[in-house]
Amino acid sequence: MGLRLRSGLSFCVAENRAIFLDLARDRYFALRADEERAFLDFAMAGGTTDGADICPSLARLVSAGLLVEGDLEGGGAGGIVPVIAEPVCRDFVGRDDAVLSRRAVALALVCQLRAGLAVRGRPLGALVRRVRGVPLRGGGERVPFGNIVAAHRRADLWFSVHDRCLAKSVALFRALRRNGTDARLVFGVSARPFAAHCWVQLGDRVLSCPLDQARLFTPILVA
Repeated sequence: MGLRLRSGLSFCVAENRAIFLDLARDRYFALRADEERAFLDFAMAGGTTDGADICPSLARLVSAGLLVEGDLEGGGAGGIVPVIAEPVCRDFVGRDDAVLSRRAVALALVCQLRAGLAVRGRPLGALVRRVRGVPLRGGGERVPFGNIVAAHRRADLWFSVHDRCLAKSVALFRALRRNGTDARLVFGVSARPFAAHCWVQLGDRVLSCPLDQARLFTPILVA
């Protein structure tokens, strides 16, 4: 039979640990050592079994509802695969010293205030659904995306730097998408010690935080 991850679950392998994000239950978690070994071996084998050879550790994951029977996502072998994002190789270089209009900075400030309210107390699953619903604008006159990034960096100065990666990234992501820039919102984790972070990425370029910071985390969800 084929097994796949339950809908709403994603995982990555960070520092040789399988870390999961459960959007439905709004939590990150890891498995017991024996379950982790069984899960990773099963995933590397292509996510299929004849049912008779399923080990007790893997059976517990099925009983817990983490793995369910069904068509393998993506089709064929490798139905249970970690999240893959384009590797980040470059910082955004550019317009921190640019002459920005007061209006551009004010718009960025309003975007960040709205994003701060949107993420406060909202389950991550609901936030991700809302973010994925932001349309990518097509046609019309566009602002150079570097100007938008620079305006948001300038707006950052009005806020505390503590624990703001989600709000600032959501704000910048929305602004870029509405401008027609096909950016991605990336959630990442580190395993030892556990930590979570998110950033905005365009191709291999990090837009919302330093490159060295993003490289500390392994992507677990891409919106």
